Amino acid sequence: IVLSVMAGFSARILDNPDSIPLFNAIGIFILCAYFAALSSVGIVALVIMLQRFEKNLLGDEGYLMFTLPVSVDKHIFSKLIVSVVWFACVALISLSMLLMLFSADTQAIGSIMRGFEGLGEVLGRGFARLGGGSTAAGIAHTVGYVLELIIGAVVFVAEICLRFYSAMAIGYSFKNHKKLLSVITFFAM
Repeated sequence: IVLSVMAGFSARILDNPDSIPLFNAIGIFILCAYFAALSSVGIVALVIMLQRFEKNLLGDEGYLMFTLPVSVDKHIFSKLIVSVVWFACVALISLSMLLMLFSADTQAIGSIMRGFEGLGEVLGRGFARLGGGSTAAGIAHTVGYVLELIIGAVVFVAEICLRFYSAMAIGYSFKNHKKLLSVITFFAM
């Protein structure tokens, strides 16, 4: 959070042509650290997803997991649900980090607030056009589109997780070089 706000201030310093070169260098460093932190959030979630699947189902803990009176598909779906929730949290964190980056710029906030002044009228006309003259139908269509987008994103994340899981299951079926064969299997699929 602090890095997001600092990156916002750094962007304002970099926009100023009269700023001191030392401040420019510090600003560039902070922005690089910000984008590294933003990308590392997703990478850490991916590593945790792979690590938990490997340890809980393919490693030594898998022996104990499979002694439970639960089918294999329920084990996999429980890992899948947790991974999808992790990636949803990553998306929310990344979105909040991006919003905080822009929140440091008071001019940007002012222009956004001025843009909201006529938003209600414009949205009403847009909903009426989308709904064939009915604002309520237009709102229903918009809600449907947003829900479709959210469901599509969840299905996409679940599909990627299952692709990783299947590659790991195939790679771990070999005797040696299990992780390497899992990576090769993932790219082959």
